Amino acid sequence: MTLMRTRVVFLFLFSSTPAAAQRPAPGTAQAPVRFQLRETLRINGSDHDFTKLGPVRAGANGVFVADVTELKVHEFTPAGAHRRTVGRRGAGPGEFESIGSYGIIGDTLWVADYQLARVTKFVGGRVVGTITPSAAAAASGWATPAALLPDGQAIFKSAVDGNRLRSGAPQPLAVLRGSSSASSLDTLMRFSINSSIMALPSGGGTFYATQPFSVDPVVAVSPNGAWVLRAEGTLEGNRRGNVDVEMLDGRGKPRFRTAMTTDVERIPPSVVDSAVADMVAKRRDPNLAKSVRTALRVPAAFPLVRGAVVGSDGVSWIRLRAKGGKDTWRILSSSGQQTGSAVVANGVEVTTLDGSHVWAIERDADGVESVVKFRVCRVGAADCNRS
Repeated sequence: MTLMRTRVVFLFLFSSTPAAAQRPAPGTAQAPVRFQLRETLRINGSDHDFTKLGPVRAGANGVFVADVTELKVHEFTPAGAHRRTVGRRGAGPGEFESIGSYGIIGDTLWVADYQLARVTKFVGGRVVGTITPSAAAAASGWATPAALLPDGQAIFKSAVDGNRLRSGAPQPLAVLRGSSSASSLDTLMRFSINSSIMALPSGGGTFYATQPFSVDPVVAVSPNGAWVLRAEGTLEGNRRGNVDVEMLDGRGKPRFRTAMTTDVERIPPSVVDSAVADMVAKRRDPNLAKSVRTALRVPAAFPLVRGAVVGSDGVSWIRLRAKGGKDTWRILSSSGQQTGSAVVANGVEVTTLDGSHVWAIERDADGVESVVKFRVCRVGAADCNRS
């Protein structure tokens, strides 16, 4: 369960994929193939006291991952050796009260803090500048970017209105592009959510928790801000579901729209009971159960879309739920052609696509999170063990 403060900002950040999966011969129908992941690099969480990690950001000169609980960003060499750590809790230079998003442009690491309403830039571990939003942007909740662009602009995702959330009303949201201070914004994509988060009483106030069965659209922005994807599932009868996928470029121009089908699995009451018990246990408040059940939105079936990752080259992986809880990632080319699929082990969350490799966060049975790099190769390929 993810807890959020009154100001709730949704950020969906991810980053590219197997070259074989993105270049079908022009004019030919290419049958989707199955891919598998072979581990090539591991950064053990137990060696670095990781708690809750954000997505991996990998560049030519380094690998970055944020610990969003400890409010630090760790930098590693491409070979996985620890290079440095930046950040700590606080409001001073180089400090954070939250980490909403982060990325790299050349040799610059940028980290967006939605509580302090600023973006801090680092080079070699030293603060080299900050970006603060315009007063109007900060008041509207559009202060945290999903991606900074080399030309000084940024891609933003609008914030959720806490009052509308408490009322249960649908939340109109948008993906926007504009100056990095958010002083001028153009709308790229509009969508609505109604079941992503819940507002629950806490003492005399309110806290926000993730809805475990959200059927809202999943929106992803590529790390370079060049691609914006929306994936949304709808039920068709009792056995099949449809998934609509829409891709725009970073200026709002439509690139493709396609549809996929997937299996439908009903949610048994025991799973709902477990979700309620988990939330109550994490808050350590037995009186919370009734409020959780009231606020919980339980659809007719498990959500069809469980996540999405978009690469800087426009290749995307869409995470779909399959019967029995074994998720399948469908791979789409930058033109929307479905070129393959991959089944990823439980506990592994793909966060970043990097050519013929992917980066993931792996959680073990004890809840320890590690950073893992995998090679993506065809099932049965002779060279799959090559790093």
